[in-house]
Amino acid sequence: MDIKETLDRTFPRRPLMRARNAYYTVVCNYYAQKNRLLDDGYGQWDRIEWVSPEEIRYITYNDHHLDHGHGYLNAGAFNIITRAGARSGGRWDTKEIEFEELHIYTAVKRRFLDGYDWQDTRFFEEMVDSIESGDSPWGCTSIPDLWDRCEHIETLLERIRTEGYRSQRSLGKVPVDEVTVNIGRNGTLFFNDGRHRLTVAKVLNLDEIPVRVLVIHDDYDDCSDRRRGGLYSI
Repeated sequence: MDIKETLDRTFPRRPLMRARNAYYTVVCNYYAQKNRLLDDGYGQWDRIEWVSPEEIRYITYNDHHLDHGHGYLNAGAFNIITRAGARSGGRWDTKEIEFEELHIYTAVKRRFLDGYDWQDTRFFEEMVDSIESGDSPWGCTSIPDLWDRCEHIETLLERIRTEGYRSQRSLGKVPVDEVTVNIGRNGTLFFNDGRHRLTVAKVLNLDEIPVRVLVIHDDYDDCSDRRRGGLYSI
């Protein structure tokens, strides 16, 4: 169980939201300052930028520097708590692994744009096979659990379609759960975490969404990147 899951179980969202927010703030600040001291990180864990979902085209490559993977396509992710405000070298920004190759993206697109049923998507079939093999993909231990998760995606998409995409802060939360991205050595944004929200944003063709900048590549030259008025400058 990772640190985020532990905190979520310690502080249920609704009754103790303030305590949860305060705890995440302390923990993320701790790691941001630790990363700044140990790895010359930039020391800011809650930096939010609004970007077009189409600008987040590639997934962070799962080289040996990463903490966990997305399960296939050799796509990985840095831990959204312990890597807060960090810099990291490595080859994680060198592979053009398309986000839209993720099976969750193709499943949602087929479901909502092409009229497929969930059970007719490759993603659903793979989840069923994994569950029947004794695994717990997507946090599901049974087929009813899987249907519940699919229903959650439908609810999320419909809410964003009707109410708009809201930032975590506008929902009364600290932005630890925002879609996270990493900045590669050339200033390219690489998806890190939050694939459900990014998938929905892409399927709905939203103009922009809030993202939390997590890790910046060691070789990224902050001062020389002046795209969009210096959006990615620290």
